[in-house]
Amino acid sequence: MLVSVEFADAGTKSGTHRVLIIGRGSEGPAPGDIGLSLEEAKTLMSAIQDEFVSAQAAEIVEARRRCSCGEKLAIKDWKLRRIHTTFGRVYLPSPRVMSCTCNSSRRRAISPLKGWLTRSTNELRFLAAKLASQHSVVRSNCANTQELGHLNESMT
Repeated sequence: MLVSVEFADAGTKSGTHRVLIIGRGSEGPAPGDIGLSLEEAKTLMSAIQDEFVSAQAAEIVEARRRCSCGEKLAIKDWKLRRIHTTFGRVYLPSPRVMSCTCNSSRRRAISPLKGWLTRSTNELRFLAAKLASQHSVVRSNCANTQELGHLNESMT
């Protein structure tokens, strides 16, 4: 089974992209073995996230690759950037472009994704903080339970 994603109005990434091929062999499925498995769903979400982040980055690069004077900035080189998302790591090719000399400054390499691309997504940081707070609450509850257990023993 072929899973594909279609992007409309995504600049250079518009169109249909093959994301994943899911196959379970030629023998028939076992009773109750229907739908996506958890591993297949994780792989699918990760593949969709890769395509989606790549499409967003391509839009941002195209929008920021023009100087205020209207000149299209030349690409100097490419760097591979990594961003941690809720559905796993995504690796992005990120161009560095040469700035324009229209404002009488020296040419320098700038990244169109700078400021947009962080080490991790806001959602991942939120989930990490939420899980950490829940973990600390559980630990304090366990400590309180142990204290109460000791109090209960000393009263008898």
